[in-house]
Amino acid sequence: RRIVTARPGWQRVSVKQSAYKDGAFKVHIDRMADILEINTKDRFVKVEPMVNMGQLVPALMKGGWTLPVVPELEELTVGGMIAGTGIESSSHHSGLFQEFCIELEICLANGGVVTCSRHEREDLFEAFFWSYGTLGMLMSA
Repeated sequence: RRIVTARPGWQRVSVKQSAYKDGAFKVHIDRMADILEINTKDRFVKVEPMVNMGQLVPALMKGGWTLPVVPELEELTVGGMIAGTGIESSSHHSGLFQEFCIELEICLANGGVVTCSRHEREDLFEAFFWSYGTLGMLMSA
């Protein structure tokens, strides 16, 4: 049986009414919305996939920080920007959202959780962006 997130269609940015989640095993990820770490010394942030830009950007701005690519819509989630199409109006000079991702923690279809980066499991790291969840479920980034 196919595994999908339990996030209802009305909570996404698209107006498309699709039925691809019908009959699938739904994983509830709505509580995976924590900012796990803001490390100003090493200049990175670690978040769960449902953290949205309305949470992340103000949290970073409190410390005088921001993201290289800031999505215009507050509802866009980090998981959606990574597994979906992370392009915004500032991408023409700062790159795509994925280009400043350092590390991903992914739950694979076999239930195993792995970490990948440009230096570890590089093939999974590079393939995960824009994969729309076909390679696994994002746990943190």
